[in-house]
Parts: sequence; C-alpha cells; structure tokens
Amino acid sequence: MSVEVQCRAMVLAAGFGERLRPITNQTPKPLIPVINCPIIEHNLSLLAKAGVRDVVINLHHLGDRIKKALGDGSQFGLVLHFLHEETILGTGGGIRNAANILAGGPIVVINGDILIDIDLRDVIAFHHTEQAFATMVLKQPFVSKLYQPVEFDERQIIHRVAGKPEGEASPRLQEAIFTGVHVFDPEVLEYIPPKIYLCINSEIYPKLIRSGKKISAYLLDQERYWVDIGTVERFFAANMEIMANKRSFEQIDPLRHYASGGVKTTGLLARLGDEIKLATNVQLVPPFAIGHRCNIKSGTQIGPFAIIGDDCVVGKNSHVSNSIVWRGTKLSDETQLKSAISFAAKDGNGVIYVDRTNAVTSSSPE
Repeated sequence: MSVEVQCRAMVLAAGFGERLRPITNQTPKPLIPVINCPIIEHNLSLLAKAGVRDVVINLHHLGDRIKKALGDGSQFGLVLHFLHEETILGTGGGIRNAANILAGGPIVVINGDILIDIDLRDVIAFHHTEQAFATMVLKQPFVSKLYQPVEFDERQIIHRVAGKPEGEASPRLQEAIFTGVHVFDPEVLEYIPPKIYLCINSEIYPKLIRSGKKISAYLLDQERYWVDIGTVERFFAANMEIMANKRSFEQIDPLRHYASGGVKTTGLLARLGDEIKLATNVQLVPPFAIGHRCNIKSGTQIGPFAIIGDDCVVGKNSHVSNSIVWRGTKLSDETQLKSAISFAAKDGNGVIYVDRTNAVTSSSPE
C-alpha cells in the first residue's frame, strides 16, 4: 500500500538517557551505536526512503555532539532543522516547539532511541486511508513488565494509551506496545500547549481520545524487527542479536557502516572497517565487527561476538569476546574483556559488565 503524501518529520533526540548511564554521560542517546552505526542514522535513512525531505531534531543533552555528527543532513538526502531546548520539553512539548517547521502536512515522529525495520510509506498511506487524526505504530505481543499498554479494538481504533482515559477495562480491547513511531495531522499541534513539559502519550493522546478524535493503530508485522535501546541491557542485547545474524531486514541495513572485509567465514558475521592495522598473529573468530582505523596488536583474539568501534587500539595478547568496545577506546596489553562494554572515559576506560542474561553486574568509573 502506497500513497504519495508529502510529510515533514521529527526525531526526538533531547533526552538525557538516564537509564544508559554512565555511557550517556559523554554520548547522547541518539548517537549510541548499533554495530558501530549511531542509531539515529538508521531512523534518518528510513525517513529519506519514505520521501521525507525536512526533518526536525530537538536537542538538549549533549546536543552539539548530535549536530556535529549529522551535519546538514545532505548525506541522507535530507534537510535537518535543529532546535535546542534550553529547558527540556518532553515528547509533547518538544513536538509543539517545532510547530512552525512541521505545520503544513502530515507529521512523522520517531523516537531517537529505537531501531525499527519498517516501511514508513506504508504507515503514511495507512494513516491517509484510515482518515485518522493520528496513527500510532504498535507491536504485539504486549510485555506488561516493560511498557504501558496501548489498547485498541477490532477496527484498529485506539481507545486508551497508558491506561488513559481512565475507565473499566474492556475484554474486547487488545493490548500492544507503542514502538515510538507515529503519524499525525498538523491539527494535533493545536491540542498541545506551548512552552511547557508534556508527554504526548500520557497527556496528549488521552486528550485527543476524549475529544472523539480517531486514533488508529498500525500493527507492525510480527517478523519485523523493533527494539528500544533505552537501557544498557537492551542496548547490549540488540547488538548481540544482530551479531548472531538470525534476523533479516528489509528497510534498514544494520551493517551499513561496513564493507564485507577480507575474512571468509561459514555464514557467521565478519566485518572489517577501512584502514585497519592487524598484526600477523591476530586471531579473528566470527562473529565480529571491527571499525575503521583500528589497531589490533599481536597475540590478540577478537571474537566470538566482539564489536570494536572506530579508532580503537587493542593491546598485545588481549582477548575480546561477547563484548562491545566503544569508539576511541584504547585497551592495554593483556586485557581480557568478556561480557562487557568498554568505553573511553575522562579518567580512563569505563567498563560495564553484563552477564549472560544481559543483567548489569557492575560499572566503573561513573
């Protein structure tokens, strides 16, 4: 299903990323990498494929780093409009703050901390065909321990978001997770008060439902990939799941940062960046991904399940497995890194240890 509708878009990128600390003390959440590619780049590529040209990105925490990383957007075929929020405005307030740029047609909004394999043209067409005031992209099954439910009926009309408007639970309503992608008509902006902090899910959508506006549910196909990397555990799990090479993707390329590299494997993921220095007795055990301009010294084993960011140095006789090494990190000789995330910090390398069930066990330094 495809309908040509000219849209503008917004990527929400102003958050502090508190659940990802200490990583986000120095790296804003939208620049958190999935296989060494900042997650926001995947979302911008999705918007460009959908024919969007103008994209607003709201900034607050470490916003200058996001702006520097993305430039003017020409590498994606987009025109980027950066809006810095002196005081953080939340998802609803941030969207309202961009009203002057977004007004004029349907608006696509994407959370800056999700990775989703979706054809946004289908979502826009669905929104248009359903003549909805707003459309939320949902995924089932609903996981109650992690997310607030979005409830909808057999016609895919949404009746409650995060338990609001309050009322008796109805057995005829299904529950799903909001993926962080939605499309709405510009008139939605009139329901958002300006210059104050607001959550669009818990405050604006319930208001629209009470006003009788049609909010439609677009259900993401079960086989399509979606992950919210809002915690250390989910960030680590997403990278390792893609490394396992058990997922197929249609609209995004999680390995867009790489060419194949000169390593032959038996179907396991193996990626080498450009300008890498590999000592002659380095052992590479798939799956692995090594970034650009890395220096891997003698006697070292990389893998299995190792992701080395750009501009890293891995010292002699080291072993990195089931781990992520952040861009620019220098590992000393004889480093043994297993089930961990290592990143360059002001006072040396920070390390977050993650056990096999993806539970954080310790971190240092803050």
